[in-house]
Amino acid sequence: MLAVIRGMAGGLRAQAAARAAALGRRLALGALGGGMVLVGLGFLTASAWFALRAVMAPVQVALVLGLAYGGLGLVLLALARPRPVPAPVAPAVAATTGATAGAAAGAEAGFQAGLNAAFGGTARDTMRDQGPVPALLGAFLIGLDLALALRRPRKD
Repeated sequence: MLAVIRGMAGGLRAQAAARAAALGRRLALGALGGGMVLVGLGFLTASAWFALRAVMAPVQVALVLGLAYGGLGLVLLALARPRPVPAPVAPAVAATTGATAGAAAGAEAGFQAGLNAAFGGTARDTMRDQGPVPALLGAFLIGLDLALALRRPRKD
């Protein structure tokens, strides 16, 4: 049993060493490649400087090269920006049952009747004529009355 465990541990150790060697190789080659790209970019910049210097002043050449590198950098930064993850969509809410819908409709009708009696006429028109604050207050009171009606125990 102990030999099996040692064999498994040796295999895992060999796998970890192989992965570490591969990672080290990839990192070294990536760093060397990045260095070569920078050297090449330096030579390209020097050749662009000489080519543009023949037709422009040094200040203009520096401006053109600076704008080119700055624009390329902005494009690369935009490509590297993480994409927004869309928010998960909530599942659809089940339709209210007939009893709940009936209780809500009854509570709203009763509250509307009370408002009509208090304000004389239809409460909706009275609220609309008085501006947005009374309409908001009316909506709040309707919601409050409905919530209180739904919290009361049913008398079935």
